[in-house]
Amino acid sequence: MSNSRRARKKARNAPPPTARAAVRRWFDGKLPLLLFVAKFFGLVALFYGLQLLPPCKHAIEAVTVGEARLAGLLLNVLGQRNHVDGNVLWEGNRSVIAVVESCSGFDFLSLFTAAVLVFPAAWRRKIAGILVGLPLLMALNLLRIMTLYILGAHFSAGVFDIAHEDIWAILLIACTIILYILWIRWAGADHLDHGDGVNVPT
Repeated sequence: MSNSRRARKKARNAPPPTARAAVRRWFDGKLPLLLFVAKFFGLVALFYGLQLLPPCKHAIEAVTVGEARLAGLLLNVLGQRNHVDGNVLWEGNRSVIAVVESCSGFDFLSLFTAAVLVFPAAWRRKIAGILVGLPLLMALNLLRIMTLYILGAHFSAGVFDIAHEDIWAILLIACTIILYILWIRWAGADHLDHGDGVNVPT
């Protein structure tokens, strides 16, 4: 009997795998993905925990004031007359929009940074991705503040709410995902150019 026949016969006569063995095989196959997800959510939780510390809260408040002032300056350049008091943009005697903590863009910055850090790529690529990605997301958030001011100043509250709660929320999520995918393609290409493999979680 040939070796191949013996192997087939042995396979037919082998006992079926136990449930424990099947679970272990599944877990071993999904381990890279599970570790990726665990690290990602662990970093996100860490970032949100840091946000609760007084120094970080003061820093975020300073960022919101800076965003409001910069948005007000750019809006004035564009002919949208306004003045800024703290983190609130005013049109004459009417407050139009307040740049609060939830408007700072911290959520998307945290998600993007965590996703970049846990991806299996060279550290120089991770640092480059963060240094380029965060300013781009902050610029997008600044554009969000400016457009919301224009909508709040010239359109109804219903239009403002739709743009604020729906349209811009979807746009920020989509742009963050697209930026991350573009970074993955760039970071992975660096390994391929050197003949290295990148173990992307699947």
